[in-house]
Amino acid sequence: MKNEVMVLKLVAFVFLVLSTTYAENEDIGVNEKSSADFSAVDSLMLDFLKKNHYSGATMGISKGNRLLYTQGYGKTTSGEIKMQPTTLLPISSLSKTITAVAILKLHSDNQMNLTDRVFGPSGILENIVPLDSVIRDKQVLGITVQHLLEHTSGWGQMTPYLYDPMLNPVYLARGHNVTNIALEMGINGILTHNDIIKFMLTKNLQSTPGMRFHYSNFGYCILGRIVEEISGMPYEEYIKEEILSPLGMIHTRLGPHQDGYIGDSLQPTLNFDEGALDIFTDATYTQDLFELWDSTLGWFSTVYDISRFVNGLTEGSLVDHSVLSLLRTRPISLISAKKERWYGYGVFTDRSQAWWQVSDQNGDEILLHHIRCRNKITVKDGQTFCKDNEDLSVVIIMSSNNRKDIKQLSESLIASVETWPASDELSVNDLGIKTNDDVFVASMIPENDIKAVTNAFLRLKYNPSWMDAYVVNGKTLFTVVFKLDKKHNYRVAYLKTKQSLNLLVEKNLKDGYTISFVVSCNSQQDSGRTRHSVVFRNRKESKKEDNSLTWWNQSWKKYITGTLNYYKSYNYAPVIQSVIVHKGMKHVSYRFEKKKSKNWKSYVDLPRESLEQVIKENAQHNRRLRYLDSYFENGELLFSGVFTSDSNTWMVQVDLTETELRENLTQMSKRNYEPEMIIGYEANEQPMFVVVWKN
Repeated sequence: MKNEVMVLKLVAFVFLVLSTTYAENEDIGVNEKSSADFSAVDSLMLDFLKKNHYSGATMGISKGNRLLYTQGYGKTTSGEIKMQPTTLLPISSLSKTITAVAILKLHSDNQMNLTDRVFGPSGILENIVPLDSVIRDKQVLGITVQHLLEHTSGWGQMTPYLYDPMLNPVYLARGHNVTNIALEMGINGILTHNDIIKFMLTKNLQSTPGMRFHYSNFGYCILGRIVEEISGMPYEEYIKEEILSPLGMIHTRLGPHQDGYIGDSLQPTLNFDEGALDIFTDATYTQDLFELWDSTLGWFSTVYDISRFVNGLTEGSLVDHSVLSLLRTRPISLISAKKERWYGYGVFTDRSQAWWQVSDQNGDEILLHHIRCRNKITVKDGQTFCKDNEDLSVVIIMSSNNRKDIKQLSESLIASVETWPASDELSVNDLGIKTNDDVFVASMIPENDIKAVTNAFLRLKYNPSWMDAYVVNGKTLFTVVFKLDKKHNYRVAYLKTKQSLNLLVEKNLKDGYTISFVVSCNSQQDSGRTRHSVVFRNRKESKKEDNSLTWWNQSWKKYITGTLNYYKSYNYAPVIQSVIVHKGMKHVSYRFEKKKSKNWKSYVDLPRESLEQVIKENAQHNRRLRYLDSYFENGELLFSGVFTSDSNTWMVQVDLTETELRENLTQMSKRNYEPEMIIGYEANEQPMFVVVWKN
């Protein structure tokens, strides 16, 4: 009997959190640069943390889909890491919100209906059946996608000896008196999603589908399988491609880093009523377990990424607003018809049109809170926290779960802001370095993240003015200079083959877009093959005539013996000369522009030792470095460069380390210099950089 009571406690109190021990005399402070506009926010947060015995927290506040403030307070449970907006943390049931949005996106794309049946003949998952092919409770055949979204499928988490089937491996590891699903199914190994679904199809529902609310992690496990079935892609791949990448959420991933602490990442634990378990020191918690929890509890993220999620979602970047409004759908159940608050699709909501999600049904240690500001809304003491019609969002992640109402805290935080800053969008501050109001630099971006990073900047109208791709320690990396341009529209394509780029260029030309930048590289994730990345700009919006010529992947011999001299005779000069070597063959992607002056010079196979001297010699002839590219041939570092006539003040720095690059990006802006080109290369197994600054 004692074990049964313990299990009931477990159902109510188990969620992904970061356990903590709080020292009463510990001085909790802010961890990042504060802001006068948000000083009251900091005071409220610090007071709340100290009074309620939290060791730390991190948060972000957005207004009008713009992230305006982020901050970290105190430390993590161990006291070894400061809580910051970049800290990788388990987001528990916010995973359900991500899954719900995926379902809405599939619905928006007309790939499925929310009223579609899930099981049985003609059901979405008709191929998943029990081992004996008999679904025990025929009411299961009436379960729809909508029922799963709103937790009214009839499956719950309070049935004795079973409880939450998604936590079955955890219960057993803790010695609780629960049904052993793997044993009953004759499985010797790790349970899969389909194993649990097949097992549950042999059990009775707790209520008729659509009639009662039963919070169910299992229901969202099924939704993950629906995403896979409809999209034809693994769940994780679909989420990354259709949700994370479009919004620039490069830090969000399933499960923690497998080797524990990495940078600002954190070792999470699972909290049980009888004690906490560290997932890295207990053999129960493996990457397989987080993959099992994928669509219901499995995602890890940061304040920056979650803020990008809510802001991108509410502005219509993923689905249009008519579909987004479905998040707040009231269940058709008569029982919930008169309730002031209810569970919609992956979020809680109420009559005020606000919606929010917490870490678990009974846990408030993680909060995503979006407030619709259509009328002035008040909180305690008559304070208004909707002073205009711009919606507000708050993301709060505590260092532990102390069972406090942080939704009410979020309302107080917003109410405390008397003056909102007019600008200072912060949502890409974790992705790059801001050198002035109009320029961001994102450096050392892995090739598998470059598309997502660019999407985050494009959303804010920061467009690539310079791109460089280079290989360091066998990894292809990108450095991009983003400049603010609200007048023109841009499109960016990364890592395309020559054939796919040909088709893409043709399509963009029909839409009025022409190439403004091209760079070629060896894609290490594609066995070193040649790939091309291109920036397109809408020429319909420009009054200037396009006097440029661009091509990619031309043989070096043809370029150097024919193309270069041919265009020179028609007063064209190269402004891009991207060289790539693959399997001993050298190719070039180029761009020519018509020039009045013939005072330009092109270089190839330029050794590092000669680079600075060549720069000085050209400066003496009033030629500045217009383009530079690095490449390796036969193991030797070489450069391709173009110098053109220019009267502007400029400066070149060579052989900067990554640390020096970051420092100079901040310092040089104070001298009114902005980076025009940043070229990366490998030297002594370390990344090094050449930077061309323009006054």
